[in-house]
Amino acid sequence: RNTAFRNDTGENDTMFGRVTLAREAHDFLAMLKRDDPEGFDHMLMIHEGRGHGIDYQPGPAWIATKRRNPKPDVLRWFNFALDGERRTDFSWLSLAERPVRDTLITAAINRGDNQVVVTAMINPPGVNDESPVYNTSTPEPVANRIPYTGNTLTVHLDDEMLDLSKPVSVVVNGREAFSGVVGRKTSHLADDIARHGDPGRVWPARIALELSDD
Repeated sequence: RNTAFRNDTGENDTMFGRVTLAREAHDFLAMLKRDDPEGFDHMLMIHEGRGHGIDYQPGPAWIATKRRNPKPDVLRWFNFALDGERRTDFSWLSLAERPVRDTLITAAINRGDNQVVVTAMINPPGVNDESPVYNTSTPEPVANRIPYTGNTLTVHLDDEMLDLSKPVSVVVNGREAFSGVVGRKTSHLADDIARHGDPGRVWPARIALELSDD
C-alpha cells in the first residue's frame, strides 16, 4: 500500500504466464487504488516485441522519483508465509510471535483524536495460506477471516505520528484496548537501532496490546 511498485514485462514473455499474471496483478492494484487513492502507487510497462529480455533502464529512473515513507499514516500488513515463515514486524507494528496462519492487520493514525485504529484478522482454522495469485476476481482477502487473538501486537510511536505529551488511545477490532499517556524510553530507541539498523524505524514509545476476545 505504501511502497511504489513497478513491473516491466515483455509482451512475448509467456513462460509461466508472466505477462498475463503481470496484467492481472496490476488490474488488482488499480482496483485497490480506486478505493484508496493515496496508496498503491504502481506502474506496469509492457515492452512491445520483447520476450524475457527487456530494456531495464526505465525502471530505476521511475523508482528514483519516489520517496520512501517509513512512518505512513495507514498500514495494510498482509502477513503471508514466505519460504514457510511469516513476519513478526512491519513498519510501526510488531508481533510477539509469528502467526500460525495468514493474517491481515490494518492500522491508521488519527491525529485529530490522538488515536490509532487497528483491525487484526486471521484466516480461520484449516485455512493457513491465501491464494498466491490475485486478480480482479479474487475476493477481498479479509472476507473470510476471523478476529486475531492469542498474540501480542505492539504499536511503535514517536512525536511525528501522535502528540505523546497527551493521552493516546488505541482501538482494536472496534474496542478500546488502551488509553493513557505513553512514556518515551531511550531503551526503545537502542533496541530499534539494534533490531533494524534503520534510522527511519526508530521509535521512543511502545504500546503492547494483548489480542484477545475480552
